[in-house]
Amino acid sequence: MELSQSQTKLVLDVNGKFICNAAVYNGHNYCAFENLAKRLDEYRKSFPVQDGDIYLLNYPKSGTHWMWEILMMLTHGSAASRPEHKHEMMLEIGFDSSAQESKGRRIINTHLLYEDMPPDILNNSRGKIIQVHRNPADIAVSFYHHTKSGVNGTALAYDWDDYISKLFWDKERMISSTWSVYTCDWWTRCHGNSNYLPVFYEELKEDPVKVIREIAKFLEVEAEQELLEQIAAETSIEKMKVSKREKEVEELGDSFVEGYTMYRKGVVGDWRNHFTEEQHEQFMKHYNQELRNHPELHQKFIKSLQF
Repeated sequence: MELSQSQTKLVLDVNGKFICNAAVYNGHNYCAFENLAKRLDEYRKSFPVQDGDIYLLNYPKSGTHWMWEILMMLTHGSAASRPEHKHEMMLEIGFDSSAQESKGRRIINTHLLYEDMPPDILNNSRGKIIQVHRNPADIAVSFYHHTKSGVNGTALAYDWDDYISKLFWDKERMISSTWSVYTCDWWTRCHGNSNYLPVFYEELKEDPVKVIREIAKFLEVEAEQELLEQIAAETSIEKMKVSKREKEVEELGDSFVEGYTMYRKGVVGDWRNHFTEEQHEQFMKHYNQELRNHPELHQKFIKSLQF
C-alpha cells in the first residue's frame, strides 16, 4: 500500500486570516496531533481488530464525548461515571496502553473521513459502527466557539458572519472536511449495513432512554429499564460537566485555554441565538444543495433547522 504523506500547516484563508493549525493527511485537515501521519500510516497497513470492537465515528462537535460515555456505561453494565477518557481510545491520538488492556469491549473513536480509516476496521464485519449525526447549524455554533476561544494558540481570526458564510462549507479549510462531505460520504457507504447504527443527536436529546435502549439492542447488551434511566440521567450535560471535569483537565488541560470545557451547552437549537434571518437563508441554500441527493438525511434535520 502506498502511504500518504502529511504535514502540519497553518490553515489560512485567501486574505491570510488565520483559521487553525492542522495536520494534513491525504489532503484532509485534521487536528494537529503529534505524529498523526506516522500513526495513521501504520494503522492503514495493519490494525489489530477484535470481534467485540465498537467504532464511534463522528464529525467533530456531534456529541462524541456524550456517546462515548453512554457506550462505556452500557458495556460495563453500570451508570457509574467512568474514570477513563475517550482520548485514550482515539485513533488520531493513539491508544493508551492501559486502555488497550482494560477489561470490557473497546470503544474506539475518531473524526477520520471514510477514506482515511484503517481498512482492517472497515472490513471488520464483527465490529459495530455507531455514528451520531447532528444538525449542521448547531455544529457550526459549537465549532465556532471551540476554534475561536477554546484551543491554546489557535484563536480563529474570523467573526461569526465570516465563519458561517465563508468557512463552514469550505472543504479545503475545515477540520475533517465539511459536515456535508463527511456525513454524506459515511451515510452512502454504511447506511443499511447490519453492523452500522446511525444515531441522531436531536432524537437522543428528546428521548434518551428510548435511543439508549436501541443502542443496547444493537450492541446485544442486556440493560433493564432502571439502568437505561440511570444512564440517561448520569450522561446529561449538567452531570458530565461535573463528573468529567477532573479527567478533562488532566487529559486536555495543556491544549485548551484555562476554564474552557468540551461540555459547553449540548442543546438543540442554540444556533437560533447566533444566526440572523439572512445568515439562515444563505445557510439553508448550502444545506439544500449539499444534501440534494440524500433526501432521507435531509428530512432528518429539517425540523431542527427551522428558524
